[in-house]
Amino acid sequence: MRADSVTDAHLAQLDATKVRRVAIDGVRFTHARRRAVLRVGNESLRRFAAQKNFPTLVLDRCSVTTKMVCDYTEDWFASAAESEKSVRSQICTVKRCAAVKGSQFEVECRKRGLHCKRRRGSGSLILYNIQAEHAQTEFTVATQPLEADELKKADEQQ
Repeated sequence: MRADSVTDAHLAQLDATKVRRVAIDGVRFTHARRRAVLRVGNESLRRFAAQKNFPTLVLDRCSVTTKMVCDYTEDWFASAAESEKSVRSQICTVKRCAAVKGSQFEVECRKRGLHCKRRRGSGSLILYNIQAEHAQTEFTVATQPLEADELKKADEQQ
């Protein structure tokens, strides 16, 4: 793939009110000299949230940021109708997205008054369960850090 193989502009062509799942996974770049990311990011999450549609997301090597993932999480909680707040859950997976850091995510959640609990997922996934006032309403963010050799390359370039 190339960084422009999938972009926010591509996702903007879809009807944001009808999308139920976005899965961009197993991304490999050709000729990646530096840490490459797809140009799918904050704008797509903003579009979905503006339409009060929160599809299940799997984003691998995309340009979303920690702050936007928190915004998206908050918007998801706010979108629930009172009758839905008793049992509701959602999952957002961000894998190898350089601008999403687990530790920053925890801090950002706490700043916003979101109850965030970290736990270990399968493999290298780290899960963050965010709960609203109602214990059965939960948004889960799964993160997977960059691989060790990618982190080393990134540090060398800086």
